[in-house]
Amino acid sequence: MKKVLAFAASLLAMAAVASCNSAPEQPEQVTYTLSVEVPDGATKALSLDGKTLNAVWASTDVVTVYNSSNTSIGTLKPQSSGSASTVLKGDVTGSLSAGASLRLLTPKSSWLYSNQDGTFSTVSSKYSFATATISVSSVSGSKVTTTPATFEHQQALVKFTLVDDSTTPVPIKPDELTISSTSGKIVRSVSDALSTLTGSLTVVPKDDTNVLYVAIRNDSGATDTYSLTATVGKNTYTATKSGVTFQKGKYYDVTVRMKEVSETFTVVGGPADVFGSYWNPADSNNDMVKQADGTYKSKTYNITKDPTSIGFKIVKDHDYAAGEWPSSDYTLTAGVGPFYIVFDPVNETITPTYTKSTAATIYTVAGTPASVFGKEWNETYEANDMSLQSDGTYAKTYNNVPGGTELHFKIVVNHAWSTNYGASNSDLSGDSDGNCVYTKSSAGNVTIKFNPSTKRITVQ
Repeated sequence: MKKVLAFAASLLAMAAVASCNSAPEQPEQVTYTLSVEVPDGATKALSLDGKTLNAVWASTDVVTVYNSSNTSIGTLKPQSSGSASTVLKGDVTGSLSAGASLRLLTPKSSWLYSNQDGTFSTVSSKYSFATATISVSSVSGSKVTTTPATFEHQQALVKFTLVDDSTTPVPIKPDELTISSTSGKIVRSVSDALSTLTGSLTVVPKDDTNVLYVAIRNDSGATDTYSLTATVGKNTYTATKSGVTFQKGKYYDVTVRMKEVSETFTVVGGPADVFGSYWNPADSNNDMVKQADGTYKSKTYNITKDPTSIGFKIVKDHDYAAGEWPSSDYTLTAGVGPFYIVFDPVNETITPTYTKSTAATIYTVAGTPASVFGKEWNETYEANDMSLQSDGTYAKTYNNVPGGTELHFKIVVNHAWSTNYGASNSDLSGDSDGNCVYTKSSAGNVTIKFNPSTKRITVQ
């Protein structure tokens, strides 16, 4: 029995030993003082002397140290500044031995190319990324020496001078500059594991200037086609250049001639005796002219009859699918005299200027919701003026009304509530205020009609 017990105890002891031996040994984490020599010409920071790009170290530079697992283990600082050589020194924590490989990154650990402001000082201090690979030469207690570090810049520095394409080029001072490439390989960020996020870069200039410095890294590995888009107020300029290579570590001084992007806005409408054509988006005779403030103005039309009922829209690039304003036709009743339209594409506002009719009665739909009528219960809102039809009735159509929308409205006369017509003048149901109530059962257009002879309101 004792032998059995002794044998069992021996097995347990062996299992315990095996269990202890199977646990992985964790390397000892030690804090070391790391000293790295950077010889002349193997530097990171930038200064610009005319057209020569010089590299010098700054006292504010920070160098992040990564081990072979791409884990940050500490940072180093240059021990001298203003020159092309220095010694980097600092504390790192890990397990180091002779022959271990380390990667250095400067100027900061967050390797991002976004949020550039176009200034040389910002590029030099925040976006001039450089890397070096070194090996541990010796470990003596807490002191570590390494092979010298030769840093390589990871991006090109490009000086863009932006001008327009006129005979005598005029500087373009952008509010924003977007840089993209056909390959889509412009680097936006690099992770600790050295994976990259690519796309376009957007530069928001700090200064009011047409000269911008940009750090660009392109991982396409070949020549590329670059596109630049500059916005200046309400204006947009573009330029495209193929066969371009921006090599890492090199400086480029580039003048870019940019062309203003022109949009075409056209007035379409009726009647034909006003616009020369009837609801024809292809009629270039009704193209609007861009003004200095970014708005577009139509030519001046001549109204010869009082009253004249007019309906119109603004169409982009001669195509309804490219854009149309407003979603419902803009209608008004004009008298004899000049008539023109101003369109603001940024705020999507339309301002007609015309002589109001003195011979005609104006009928206007006033109601709710604003999503249909534009403004709620506004008797003077001309966009809701009804158009005179050939049968003597008046009509106003609202396009793309969602199904289930409940409309409450009245018809007012001459933009005043003193004379108005509601539920008692129609077969529609009414609310407690005597307004017509109509519910759109399914999505589509709604046309409100008014017969001035019978004073009856209908909806279709």
